[in-house]
Amino acid sequence: FVLMAFFQVLQLTMLTEPLNALLTEITGFIPQILGAAALLFLAWVVASVLRKLVGISLSAANVDERLGAEGESDAVPVSRTVAEAVYWLVFLLFLPAVLGALQLEGLLRPVQGLTDQLLGFLPSLFGALLIGVIGWFIARLVQRIVTNLAAAAGLDRLAQRLGLDSLLGTQKLSRLAGLVVYILILVPVLVSALNALQLEAVTAPASQMLAQLLEAIPRLFAAAVLLALAWAVGRLVAELLTNLLRGI
Repeated sequence: FVLMAFFQVLQLTMLTEPLNALLTEITGFIPQILGAAALLFLAWVVASVLRKLVGISLSAANVDERLGAEGESDAVPVSRTVAEAVYWLVFLLFLPAVLGALQLEGLLRPVQGLTDQLLGFLPSLFGALLIGVIGWFIARLVQRIVTNLAAAAGLDRLAQRLGLDSLLGTQKLSRLAGLVVYILILVPVLVSALNALQLEAVTAPASQMLAQLLEAIPRLFAAAVLLALAWAVGRLVAELLTNLLRGI
């Protein structure tokens, strides 16, 4: 503005006209900058509040302890990861409005398309997460029930009598049975979660794998029964032969 006044006093119209046009554009763009700054400030406030609420909620639910994130020095807590994701997601949702306030059409269109795709994908993502969480909870519950029932039925004592302790090591047979049931429940849950995401490139091979696994379960069970019977008969014959040779 001082330069404008200086050149006007000198009546240098060749310099004052482009400077006047530049100042007009700058002053006309100031409200847009202020609007974009206000939107960014609002986005920061909303994102910070949501990040704090999500972090507190997940910490209160002991998500890190249940998912095993606690106790590992180099592991990032799950609650912190989810809170940061929510924080930046809010900024991404506010980004089209900020670009629209600045009237940057060249950047607004691709960003708006990305945001629309993301918003269209969020229901599928939430559905997949809901299926995964519920399925995981059910699998963990059934695992504990099967483990306790197997231990109460004397499966661990049977393993000791059959001499399976050397094969299992520190793992108990009841816990192994619960783990097998946990995996058998969790695999279909994961496939269902992938189906909810509508990712055919991933769900098609996963569904085929699940079908093959379910078809193989009866054969695996029969093979396990045969191996257990063979092990028991072999131990019995070995003891009889040992006693016979000792008597001789």
